[in-house]
Amino acid sequence: MRATDSKDIPWKRIAIEATAIVASILLAFAIDAWWEESQNQQDIRLSLARLSDNLKTTLLDLQTDVETLEHSWVAAQIFINSGQSERSQDSAETALTELFKTRTPTAESAEYRSLTSTGMLRDISNPEIVTAVTEAYEMLPYLQHLSGTSSREVQDLRAMIATGLDYQHLGDFDLQPPTFTLNEEGQELLARADIRGKIVRVAQNKSLQASYYRRVISRIEEAIEAIEIELN
Repeated sequence: MRATDSKDIPWKRIAIEATAIVASILLAFAIDAWWEESQNQQDIRLSLARLSDNLKTTLLDLQTDVETLEHSWVAAQIFINSGQSERSQDSAETALTELFKTRTPTAESAEYRSLTSTGMLRDISNPEIVTAVTEAYEMLPYLQHLSGTSSREVQDLRAMIATGLDYQHLGDFDLQPPTFTLNEEGQELLARADIRGKIVRVAQNKSLQASYYRRVISRIEEAIEAIEIELN
C-alpha cells in the first residue's frame, strides 16, 4: 500500500498543478475580457459625450435657421395681405430682405460617421439613443433638399424683380448679400399677380422647410436628453 501511495503522489501533484495552471489561464482570460469590456464602455461614454457636443452644435444652427424661415413667412404676409398703397417703401424693402434670406442646414456629424463606420453604434446599449440619433441624422439630407428648393424659389423671385432693385456697395468684397432699395419700377412689379404668386410659393416652401426643421430639432433634443441621462 505504501509503494502504491508513493507512486500516486506525483500524479496528484501534477493534476493539482495542471488544474492551477488552467485556472490561472481562465482567470487571465476573464480579467482580459473584463478589462476589454471596461475599456469598451469607457470608449463608448467618451464617444457619447462627443456625439452630444456634435448634436448641440447642429441644434443651435438649426434653431437659427428656423428663426430666419419664420421671419420670411411674416415678411410674405406684408405683400400677400396688403396693396401697394398700404405699405411704405421701408417696410417693403425690409420684407424683401427677409424673403431673400436663405439658410442651408449644416450638421456636425463627425462622431456619428465614426460610430457608423467602425460599427460602434451597435455597441451602445441604450436603444433609445441609437434610434433618436440615427433618425435625426437620417432626416438631415431631406432638410438640405428642402433648403435647395427654397433657395431656387428665392433666386427666381429675385430675378423677376431684378430691374426694380437698386443695389449698393457692389464693389465691396463682402460675404453678405448687397443691400438694395426699391425704385418705382420695383413697387409696380410687386403689385403684379405673377410676382405676388411667386412670393406665395416662396413663403409656402419656407413654411414647409420650417415645419420639417422643427421635427428634426425635436428629434435631436430627444437624442441629447437620452445621452445626458445615460452619461449621468
